[in-house]
Amino acid sequence: MINYNNLKKQEYLEEIKKLAQDMINNDEFVEAYRLSSDLLSILRENKDFKQNYFDLYKQYALAIVKLRWVALPLIREEEVINLFQNHFVKSFYVADYNIFYKLRATLLGIVGLDNRDNFKKQLISSLLKNQESISTKKIIINQLTKEPTVSNWLLYYDSEVGNLKTDKLKKAQFLSNNQNFQGLESKEKNNLKKLFKLYERLKISSQDLEGFEEDIPIDDEGQEGYVRGGVFEPLPKMTEQQRLVWEIAQEVVRERENSSSTNELENLKKTAASYPINSLERKAIEEEIWRIEK
Repeated sequence: MINYNNLKKQEYLEEIKKLAQDMINNDEFVEAYRLSSDLLSILRENKDFKQNYFDLYKQYALAIVKLRWVALPLIREEEVINLFQNHFVKSFYVADYNIFYKLRATLLGIVGLDNRDNFKKQLISSLLKNQESISTKKIIINQLTKEPTVSNWLLYYDSEVGNLKTDKLKKAQFLSNNQNFQGLESKEKNNLKKLFKLYERLKISSQDLEGFEEDIPIDDEGQEGYVRGGVFEPLPKMTEQQRLVWEIAQEVVRERENSSSTNELENLKKTAASYPINSLERKAIEEEIWRIEK
């Protein structure tokens, strides 16, 4: 049970960290949302905890941020903006984290393409204000030494390749020849590449085919697939497991069409309980349950 007295104990912190890491490893975004919300709530109710137990507070705060990145599609837009402005670098602490995959789910939940574009602009603005260090070596810009923050790296990137939609050749030249970039360690280069890629994608309007978040299905003369990000991707042959998940998803759709909300939830919960914890089938159904209840 999460309560103020438990938070003071080092052994309890270790239990929370282990639980959080399991959720992160399994991408249990609903559970990650709930745990991080519970922790946030009790820390906000007990504001003296930060002052009296600062070392413990820092570790809880980091666990909360990592959980929030996993739960990104479920949190409010203003909190997403806060994560981009103040905790973007911490997304790299989550192994194999695909930030745009998570962000795409958030964007799909925003009604209206103009609203999506406005949200993207807010995220760009947040990144340009971010003062976290994303590399260790300082940046030399016009013979001036700058801190290697997310903000400074993006401003420098813009000055080198342009602040509109970047020419792919200019970007390739920057990544290949720029002395500031080439002087970094491999991990730092990879993190900056992820940042630049996300930055470029945020510049593209949702009203352009390349920036449109929804997949567009294609079935023309035997050529099946979908257009994603302006690129056609042929539909791969399903594995047996993928086929099973797809059939479950179709069953969920049918349930939604043929039952009331109350019966629907009950049926979905019973169906979810029939599958093993952490199975793909159960996660797919639990995501649908969460969307209905939300």
